[in-house]
Amino acid sequence: GAGILKVSGGPLQFFGHYNLSSAPVITSATIDFEPINSVSLGAFTTAGGNYTWGGNTSFTSYTHSSGGSTFNGASTIGSLVVSGGTLTVDGTANVANFSQSAGTLNGSGVLTATNSLSWTGGTMSGTGTTKLAAGGSGTMTTFNPKYLQRTLRNEGTLVQSGTGGTFVIYAGGTLDNAGTYQVADDSLVGYSYYAGAAILNSGTFEKTGGTGTSGSWTAFTNQSGGVLRSSSGTLGFYSGFNTTGTSSIGAGAGVVAAAGGSGTLTGTLDILTGGTITFSGGTNTVAAGSTFGTSGNGTLGVSGGTLTVDGTANVANFSQ
Repeated sequence: GAGILKVSGGPLQFFGHYNLSSAPVITSATIDFEPINSVSLGAFTTAGGNYTWGGNTSFTSYTHSSGGSTFNGASTIGSLVVSGGTLTVDGTANVANFSQSAGTLNGSGVLTATNSLSWTGGTMSGTGTTKLAAGGSGTMTTFNPKYLQRTLRNEGTLVQSGTGGTFVIYAGGTLDNAGTYQVADDSLVGYSYYAGAAILNSGTFEKTGGTGTSGSWTAFTNQSGGVLRSSSGTLGFYSGFNTTGTSSIGAGAGVVAAAGGSGTLTGTLDILTGGTITFSGGTNTVAAGSTFGTSGNGTLGVSGGTLTVDGTANVANFSQ
């Protein structure tokens, strides 16, 4: 029959398999669904206390606003909202629509957003990965503080906006783009002076809006297959600009700038027709055996810092 399970003390452990139309209501207790369980729930909203989910769990929606939730097994969730407390994924969580506005996403597992991802505030930490799947779309506003200390991997289309906000990448944090990452204004692209923090690009990383500078103070590596471009203003890298494999600077009315730190260009970096890269600060080296500007009618500029060419540079247009 219908009813409400309410727990104000604990812990309370469940063994077996459950299909519940609604979640238990707890205040300061701990509810533990053992790993052998198969749990199917409808809409779930935390109300304080701590929840541990083992085995296979499924929810139409899960709203986490306080307390702690830990997912140890394989979870399938229609809509996951994190607005407070700490949600830990140590297993796998496949989520159609994921949203985080505050609180902490933690854990060693993988959370995959298959349809949409919205990150407007809070912390992503732990040794695991938050992933936007291929075909998915996401937004990441930087007006409210956001802190990254795990891997955020984009395989879909992720759009960043929010000039004047805070986006910090700590040691152990990696922004890994294998899809399309767009900076829609002059917002900050990862503030960090921490060793071990990184931005990696093997997809398309581009500034699409704003006439000023979108600066990154996190070590950046354009990996094989990666395309960098700015359609408007300057996309600047102030803590090291690196390349590996075969990558390129794509066409755009703006400028890609290696503006500080120490960087090494290895492999092949093409400056495609209509593309511009400027070395304006820091110490940068084209490594021996590497090639720079091998195709296209792009532009290489040097306006500051030191650019050492130990490999081969063959550019159509050069200014210093």
